[in-house]
Amino acid sequence: MNRAATRERIMELGAEIRRQRKDQGLSQDKLAKMISTDQAHIHRIEKGQHNPSIAMYIAIADALDMELRDLITF
Repeated sequence: MNRAATRERIMELGAEIRRQRKDQGLSQDKLAKMISTDQAHIHRIEKGQHNPSIAMYIAIADALDMELRDLITF
């Protein structure tokens, strides 16, 4: 996968996190508190401006009551 494709996938994943969060009625701040980070970090992830660690993706999936595979294979 080239850099452009990787970047696009990170942006798509961020958008999916945003959709799932909103579907559950959670604010960025609430999700951030659930996973012990700050709202700005969630914002950057959702905008595709930050590629978090796998541990962070797992924490986000858990907070959204999802399996990691379901979050990343939308």
